[in-house]
Amino acid sequence: MPRVKLTGGVWTDLYTASSIAVGTQLSVQNVSSPTVTIQTSATEPTTMAGNIIPATEIARNKAGSVGEWAYSSVDAELQVDEA
Repeated sequence: MPRVKLTGGVWTDLYTASSIAVGTQLSVQNVSSPTVTIQTSATEPTTMAGNIIPATEIARNKAGSVGEWAYSSVDAELQVDEA
């Protein structure tokens, strides 16, 4: 699966960007940025919360998620796959 590119300072909908169906459990690897924040939300988050993924680390969400969003303060890339 192609990598998901994040624009610094902008929330990115991981399900839309990866073309994976909403609710599918995701495996997300931070392949470029010092840290990326992943947050579960049906709509674009308005506050900074969620799980921080350091560079090269992998995180998984829960199956049945209503939405997964990613944020980085700088441009970044994530490898997003079905878990």
